[in-house]
Amino acid sequence: MEKILIIDDDESIRESLVNLLRRWKYRTVSAENGRQGIDLALSRTLTLLFLISGCLKWVDLKFWMNFKN
Repeated sequence: MEKILIIDDDESIRESLVNLLRRWKYRTVSAENGRQGIDLALSRTLTLLFLISGCLKWVDLKFWMNFKN
């Protein structure tokens, strides 16, 4: 089954997306910032990543652009 990482600094948006995807039978993990998201991505096998605009610094963005599963 697919595992999706959701990153957003707004808890209500993040949790709404997590709840929606779980209702659709996806497994999810979530992070409140880019740094936490990087840590989660490195420790798990992910199928998809949702990055919500504005939650990353340029350093984090460079990591995500080069991230390979």
